[in-house]
Amino acid sequence: MDTQLDYFVVENHCMELRGIYPGDVIGVQKFNDEFTLDDTDENSVMLIFLNDDNFHGNKIRVRGNAESDGTYSTYYFENDGSKHFSTNRHKAADIRGVVVEVNHLN
Repeated sequence: MDTQLDYFVVENHCMELRGIYPGDVIGVQKFNDEFTLDDTDENSVMLIFLNDDNFHGNKIRVRGNAESDGTYSTYYFENDGSKHFSTNRHKAADIRGVVVEVNHLN
């Protein structure tokens, strides 16, 4: 494991099509002055912090388009493999980093 990454255990099936499964440990490179959201592309798997009425914590989503208002669309995959766009777009400040390592422990 890389000491420069933050690690999280995946609890969901929403990234199985991207090779990330429940129980996997993902390594996330957090954004800082030298590594920013601009260094990622539209297909990067992002760590997003949510704090709303429905959820409080981190989720992983695939980065979609940058919108004109400075937010980003994101998506995940349903159990049938279909792409599902997140209900709300995310502010750049809520996108905390990008998944750069996946450890399959199961």
